[in-house]
Amino acid sequence: MRNLLMLLFAGIFVLMVALVVWAVNDRSLWEAGRGLAADPWFWLTLGDAYMGFVIIYVWICYKERRLLQRALWFVLIMTLGNLAVSIYLLREVWKMGPQGDMRRLLLRAE
Repeated sequence: MRNLLMLLFAGIFVLMVALVVWAVNDRSLWEAGRGLAADPWFWLTLGDAYMGFVIIYVWICYKERRLLQRALWFVLIMTLGNLAVSIYLLREVWKMGPQGDMRRLLLRAE
């Protein structure tokens, strides 16, 4: 299970990097935003993404005990989105160890 999760989250990271590079090479975020701002589907998609970021961040707050770690992950997730989420999950899956105990991934270390 551990290897599958590592592959999944690494794949998400690579795909997100590729999409960012593609988008940045097409045009700037500000240029794209001018045309999208009037589209309700843009706001729905943006809102959906950020609500998902908040959901995963609440779980990260549960997992991370230190305020500095929580603040750092908040900034990373709100600025990098699923790039940061995939990095966090890769880190957590790595910490699971070779036995791949899912409790280690999902629950706070006591």
